[in-house]
Amino acid sequence: MIPAIQQSLARVDELDQRLLVEQELLQRCQLEAEREALSELRRQIA
Repeated sequence: MIPAIQQSLARVDELDQRLLVEQELLQRCQLEAEREALSELRRQIA
């Protein structure tokens, strides 16, 4: 394969992996925010 294409594909793979990590982190942050909101609601109800 042409080296420029190989480099481009490697870059795409790197960016794809980074995006997956960022998506996972975002999901964790969203879950934590939801837990905190539920916890606050429970405190208000109690």
